Amino acid sequence: MIIRAILDLIYPRQCCYCERECGDEVFCLSCELEAGMTDQFEIDDPEIRNKLMGHPGLGFTAALYYYHKSGIIQKLVHLIKFGKRKDLAYLLGRCFAEHYLQARKGHCAKYVICIPVHWRRRMKRGYNQCEEFGKGICSITGQKLLKNVLLKRRHKTSQAGKGRADRFEQVKKSFYINNAERIKGKSILLIDDVLTTGATLEAAVVLLSDAGVREIQIGLIAQALN
Repeated sequence: MIIRAILDLIYPRQCCYCERECGDEVFCLSCELEAGMTDQFEIDDPEIRNKLMGHPGLGFTAALYYYHKSGIIQKLVHLIKFGKRKDLAYLLGRCFAEHYLQARKGHCAKYVICIPVHWRRRMKRGYNQCEEFGKGICSITGQKLLKNVLLKRRHKTSQAGKGRADRFEQVKKSFYINNAERIKGKSILLIDDVLTTGATLEAAVVLLSDAGVREIQIGLIAQALN
């Protein structure tokens, strides 16, 4: 943290979109207003639940932003996933946590689990962006980030042209649960970067529910709009 503070003095943080100086934030004020956060922390919005087929084990669900093609959030996600900017995922996690704590008023899930990536992809990228997002959340909430519980078995093949049921089954087969006794009867905050079709997140929800998780909350960087 001391090194980061020194670097901030020499090389001030820049807005990830317009590159103006923005202090210790992801966006400058102008770009933050243009990006526009969702209101899902304040209201019980059914959008995410609907994409996950209204699974009965779901509790609180929220995304920080809406994802539009060629928009500010698309560039943000691209920088996180392909631009080596894991620091942005961590900062977004801290931002999510502040809103999450306020919305839940002390009724937070006990553990955080992130959507995993295959070990080859993690080696190529150097990190799992969802895990960095989770670390940011836990740094504020004090929750425990559980690793090696939800794991990726293999690379996901193309889903182009597949129906929802086929996509779901394909993704479900690519995940597996390890050390299920660690999560049985517990409440979990399951986190992902961007919710698109919902197949990946739904598969994870079903596996965690089958493993005995009592309640599953959902936390996202962004939710794609159809």
